[in-house]
Amino acid sequence: MDFLTTGDIAEKLNVDRDVVCYALRKARVQPVGRAGQVRLFSATAIKIVEHHLEKLHAKEHHRAM
Repeated sequence: MDFLTTGDIAEKLNVDRDVVCYALRKARVQPVGRAGQVRLFSATAIKIVEHHLEKLHAKEHHRAM
C-alpha cells in the first residue's frame, strides 16, 4: 500500500500544502501512520481534500454573487 504525505497530496491536486493540512484537519482525518515527524495518509485522503476544496470553492462562488 502506498502512503501519501500532505506534500504528496498537495502536489497531486496542485494546491498549497497548507490548504491540504487545513482540509484534513477540518475533516478530522487521522493519519494511518508516521515516518518520523511526517504524517502518512491513505489514498482516500485525496478524495476528502478534493471534496473540501469543492465545498470551499462553492462557498466562495456563492459569496461573489
